[in-house]
Amino acid sequence: PAAERMAELPYEERVGRAIAGIAKNFGVTKKRIESQLEAAWSHNWDRDPYARGAYSYSMVGGAESAKELARPIERTIWLAGEAADAKGRNGTVNGAIGSGRAAAEGAARAIAT
Repeated sequence: PAAERMAELPYEERVGRAIAGIAKNFGVTKKRIESQLEAAWSHNWDRDPYARGAYSYSMVGGAESAKELARPIERTIWLAGEAADAKGRNGTVNGAIGSGRAAAEGAARAIAT
């Protein structure tokens, strides 16, 4: 219920609460967090007409799908997100972060060569 109430708040208030929470957790001022913040995004997955509140999941026979999504396309396009985590952490923030790091590292290697 608390998350549902939060999702209905105006964007500015959600961002403000996120900043306040980060500041509290790190023991710094909100002003310090705001000075380092480049951008903020928020999405209500429950209201998304395509996701409809769902996380990604593999269908029967699709155990290797995430690995396929994680492969770069012609060393120019890298996909990231919880559905593209080659380590099987689909449907999790951990998977989204891991695949994002892997995609960034792959892109950095391609640029360096």
